[in-house]
Amino acid sequence: MKIIDDIDNLGRELTKVIQNGNNNKRLLISSDLLLKTRCNVSILPHIAELRNSTTSINLIYRAIMLDLMTALFLLHLPDDRFEYSCKVLDVGHVKFMKDILPMRLELARRVCNPQEGEDIDEQKLFDQYYDNFKDYLDSEKGEPWRIINLEPPKNFKFNGSIKSIYEYLKNCNENENLKALSNLYMYYRYLSQTEHYSFLGNKYPFKTEYDDSWYKECNIAIYVGIDELSYLIRQYY
Repeated sequence: MKIIDDIDNLGRELTKVIQNGNNNKRLLISSDLLLKTRCNVSILPHIAELRNSTTSINLIYRAIMLDLMTALFLLHLPDDRFEYSCKVLDVGHVKFMKDILPMRLELARRVCNPQEGEDIDEQKLFDQYYDNFKDYLDSEKGEPWRIINLEPPKNFKFNGSIKSIYEYLKNCNENENLKALSNLYMYYRYLSQTEHYSFLGNKYPFKTEYDDSWYKECNIAIYVGIDELSYLIRQYY
């Protein structure tokens, strides 16, 4: 599969640059996202051989579109916007942990039914994770988490959503390739209907006569996206 060959060639080149001491954060992020993309692309031919595999294929393609758009977006940003956007994504993860930890604790209490003296206090649970996230907290260990507020660079809007990445790429007038690649979002949105059930759209998780056509388009979009990604990555060698 030519896409995998291109990813492998870029991955080996990128790994060598990083191992030689270039620890530019953009390259490290690109390496992460490229590895995720490689894993997802490589599994597609194997899943396609399985019966009733459409749901898995669609979700994997959707993840690939998301990772490609994220990588292209972050690589193109000037330094101040890049650093801010990385922090927005990190803060999004901290907010997720703040929401999920109490839910996890409540589930453990219901399932395990801890005896008196064995239960863990919610604040103590948060404290266990404090050191991992303290750079994004405006509170001390032992206090409820207060997540920091970020000040965006002038005339720049990014809230961490894929929609805001799409808007940036769509309006990227200084790079026509990125502007065209904003169309990755269309495939991402189309494939989302595999996850979001409706009676009217209940065909999406199952094989239809249109799927082969869609997958061919997706593969072309991924191939072009990797090509542009290669160009942007090499600007930081």
